[in-house]
Amino acid sequence: MKKLDLCACIFLFTAAFCAFPQTSIDEVSEKSSVSMMTLPNGLSLFVKEDFSSALVHAEFMCRAGYSAQTPSTTGFLPLYTSLFSTTKSEYGEELFSDIELLSSCNAESSTYTADFTREKLSSFLRDISRCAQTPSFSDEAISSKYNALKSEVGSYSSSVAGFINGAIESRIFSTAPWKMQSGIYPALFSNLSVPELRAILQDIGSRFYTPDNSALFITGNISAKDAYTLAEKYFSSWRTRYSGPIPRTGDAFSRDQISSKRKFVIADSSFSGELTQLVVQFTSLSSVQSDLIAAAFNADSSSFKKMMISDSLLAIRSKGYMNAASVRRGVTSRFVIQALMESPYSLSQGPVMVSNANPVTQTETFLLNTKLSSRLSSAEFSMAQNAVSAQYQGRMGTSVKTMQLLADTWAEEMNPGSIVYYEDLLSSVNLPYAENAESLFVKICAEDPYVFVLVNPAVYEKYKNDFDERGYSLITRESGSWYQDNLTLARALEKEKINGEKQARISLSGVDASSLSPANQFYFVNSTQMKSSILENGIPLLVKENPESQTVCISLSIAGGEAASPKKEPLLRTVLVNAFARTLQDEINSLRADGKISGDISIRAKTEQIISYVNVDCVKSDFDATMTAMLKALVYGEITPVTADRLVNEQKAEWSSHLMLLDSQMEYNALKYLFRNSDSNGSAYSVYYDQNVEVLSETSLHSITKAYTEFLDAALYSFVIAGGVDSKTAHETAEKTFGLLREQTERRSAVLEVPLPVFKNKTRRVQLRHLYTTTKTKEQAGTEVPVLIPTSEFYDPAHYYLPVPEESWEREIYNTLLSELQTRIQKYLPKDSLCAVTGATPLLPVASVRVNAILHTGEFLSAYKKGRADLIKDISSGGEDFAFSLKQKWITSTLSETQTNSGTADLIQKGMVQNQPYQYLQDFVAVESASPEDFLRIAKDFIPETPSLVVTSVDSKN
Repeated sequence: MKKLDLCACIFLFTAAFCAFPQTSIDEVSEKSSVSMMTLPNGLSLFVKEDFSSALVHAEFMCRAGYSAQTPSTTGFLPLYTSLFSTTKSEYGEELFSDIELLSSCNAESSTYTADFTREKLSSFLRDISRCAQTPSFSDEAISSKYNALKSEVGSYSSSVAGFINGAIESRIFSTAPWKMQSGIYPALFSNLSVPELRAILQDIGSRFYTPDNSALFITGNISAKDAYTLAEKYFSSWRTRYSGPIPRTGDAFSRDQISSKRKFVIADSSFSGELTQLVVQFTSLSSVQSDLIAAAFNADSSSFKKMMISDSLLAIRSKGYMNAASVRRGVTSRFVIQALMESPYSLSQGPVMVSNANPVTQTETFLLNTKLSSRLSSAEFSMAQNAVSAQYQGRMGTSVKTMQLLADTWAEEMNPGSIVYYEDLLSSVNLPYAENAESLFVKICAEDPYVFVLVNPAVYEKYKNDFDERGYSLITRESGSWYQDNLTLARALEKEKINGEKQARISLSGVDASSLSPANQFYFVNSTQMKSSILENGIPLLVKENPESQTVCISLSIAGGEAASPKKEPLLRTVLVNAFARTLQDEINSLRADGKISGDISIRAKTEQIISYVNVDCVKSDFDATMTAMLKALVYGEITPVTADRLVNEQKAEWSSHLMLLDSQMEYNALKYLFRNSDSNGSAYSVYYDQNVEVLSETSLHSITKAYTEFLDAALYSFVIAGGVDSKTAHETAEKTFGLLREQTERRSAVLEVPLPVFKNKTRRVQLRHLYTTTKTKEQAGTEVPVLIPTSEFYDPAHYYLPVPEESWEREIYNTLLSELQTRIQKYLPKDSLCAVTGATPLLPVASVRVNAILHTGEFLSAYKKGRADLIKDISSGGEDFAFSLKQKWITSTLSETQTNSGTADLIQKGMVQNQPYQYLQDFVAVESASPEDFLRIAKDFIPETPSLVVTSVDSKN
């Protein structure tokens, strides 16, 4: 069925049904003969001859609608639909010339429809076959359609209609809300490169666009024989490459998947404080029963409308403020009632008794009246039967309508039985007469429907206790859609085995891994070894299996980073993470002494701006014991006064020595300026780079031990485990250790909020503190006073800061280009001046080019410009060979980390910053396929001729 959106704040009311006499099935069948044929490759063909029409109506349909979406592919089915007709012909011809093709992605299918003269049927089928068999989308087409759909998705999700539809459908279809149009996950859909999009689109094409999953529907001035001949001519060579199970779209919303929670209040400031909007949905009725009760309730003379208008408590102004509808979606149907209620006034026709009036009592009264009204009189029920039968007859009123209905029904039926299937469709005109009023009444009374009450937040706060007492759950903008619940999102993605299943699909599509390029083969092998799961307490776990490895790296990420340190105690989170590593070492030593750990174990701890990591490497036979030690270090680990003092003093000393360096002083000054707006999103980058704060001055043993108890919160953690342990064992071990923790706070979004640098001023002058150090002790220093010779010449550092690409694979290329730039700049610098570059990372989206010491800053700028010009020239003239050499350097430098389990875990964790654990694999594929033009574009766009921010010392000369 084609998608019917419901928006509770916009009421579209239809005219009342008219009564028609019962229609004989023989009458309809005689006028509606359809030829049903199947090509040898499985493509279904339905033809209805209608020589009274001068035109031919044709529809190509594929079972690839919204209900085929998975949590990680929401939005990509409609993207494919929009790109379908943009396929470039290998013969250079324009496809669908003089034919207006209408494309639409619906609930169960994607359809491509056109009306044309009989002579055009051949070219229509030819072009459809090319698009279906050999899709070829240009980068420009993909980018254009993707950006347009991305904008549409963003606008819809932030709109009132999108909010309401998402909130309602996420609750009713809570087990698979991503299979609805409102379930598209904007964050996942809006951050992909063209190469990544192309990979997803190719998978959709091979998986869904197959002859046995598609059908042609043709009607008009054409014989069935001629239509079959043309279809065979253009589609006979089409073969199914995908051999795996295609997800059934029709049963995606079976009734046992519908949520048990039924009462909700939706509060939003866009709703009027004077009105209560009500949406009631019954889900247990058959489609015919839903149609019947909707017809009865919508009639002007219905007892339902009369009862609602006459009830003074409800204060429904008129019949136009109510609507009943039957909504069919696949094999399910919903009977939906919408109403607008005001505060009770004298506008009601009955006696005014409204002392207990509020939105809750109004809603409960409305529900009671609805069930009472469903006991239809014989006259009402007979009228509804005639109206629905007439409606069904009208669906086949013309040849075009018949074929449209046949196509919609085909999309829902996975195993249509040819003649029986079509005869069942024809007999639908008589189905209303097989129902009876009493059974319909009993069924409605037996169901607790879904209830959604839409009110202004002020109204909700006023009657919150009443809503709570009646069992209503609150929905706001922050909790409206399924993907806004982090645990629901994580579980959904894990259930799908995101990305891991992708390679299984490639294999099933007939792709031989050995024939793939090095990057694609690397992706194929490694992604199938990555398995995701969620512990019962919500802790995400990703395991990268390496059966040949004898060791395991356990990488534990801890949310918060330095941003979680109190403002009065900067670097406290670093101390706490280091304390955890220290107590973990003590636990390991204890287990080793007891003979429970035998191999060497190394521990690395680091705290960054908004996240911390603790990596533990062990032999695989010690994996269980090591996980136990990690939990015991958290729960039972004791931080002694001596340990606390040592950790604090070590961190103070590290901080002080770091800021003694002129390079560090300049860097921290620049980054604090670039991220000066970061406090607004809680990442506190500007505080992280503040040199003027006094670190850990107020830290005591009490504050450390108190803050350490915060580590008992399961919401802080996620695991990446790489090496010689299988996913099942890893999950079981994690469940019996860290699975014992409980969430004490709300788990943060899987995508970390990394602030972006703000470039405003082009130059920045920094006053550096020139400190002089010695390795001599006080006793060795002697009594003479050191003599300092005044000077006006300072060999200070100079830094250039540059913006970076947003796409991950472009950042990887960019970082490689920066390394090339460094070697070229060095050629033009004085002998004692050393150039260095710092590439972008997921947590620090800014790059720098720097010189350690320069007397005249103009020399550095000149060297930078010359080095840049050389690099641009080398890329332009070097072509594929130079690009290939850069790719090899990137592989050597970046992917060398994959040689160890610890390095692999680090690469995965980098991707996890944006909830993309497969990022390093995707980057490899994208970098390998990058063209010389990509390298040149990135170099020109992000290595500007004049640096975006120039930072120099106030003591330096130009």
